[in-house]
Amino acid sequence: MSSWNNSKILSRLVVVLVIVNILSLLSLWLIAFPIGSRTHNKSENILRSLQHQLQLSPLQVEKFRSIQMEFRDSMTILEVKMRRAKRAVNHKIFQEELDSAQVAAAAHRVADLEFRKEMMKLNKFRQVQLLLTAEQRPELEKLTHEILRYLNPKPTRPPKRK
Repeated sequence: MSSWNNSKILSRLVVVLVIVNILSLLSLWLIAFPIGSRTHNKSENILRSLQHQLQLSPLQVEKFRSIQMEFRDSMTILEVKMRRAKRAVNHKIFQEELDSAQVAAAAHRVADLEFRKEMMKLNKFRQVQLLLTAEQRPELEKLTHEILRYLNPKPTRPPKRK
């Protein structure tokens, strides 16, 4: 009877420990990946920073937000198309009978989508420029150069050997 009680207690203890582990993993997951869109929070942080640095009016903020949402939606669609096009290129490359004309056509589709992506970025930047006043544009240009310098630092040279 004693071993039966011990096994019953152990089984209950294991169940409690499993539940505690699941809850702790769930809480860690929610801390690492909060509910809601991370990109939305990122774009809102960028917008707040631009609003402060460029002194945007409430109307400019709303227009910028709509430009950003439209850009994000169209970019998401384009990225899905690009993934499919890249998979098609890989599929054609690894077929038993390699047809270089089909691979080239698929690669051209990927290049065309990449071109459209860059043009969408350019159009977004132009829309933002048109949104700003003449006094705000030089400040945006200055911020853009700072960001590009930050994102693309000059490569450092390794030390000279003696």
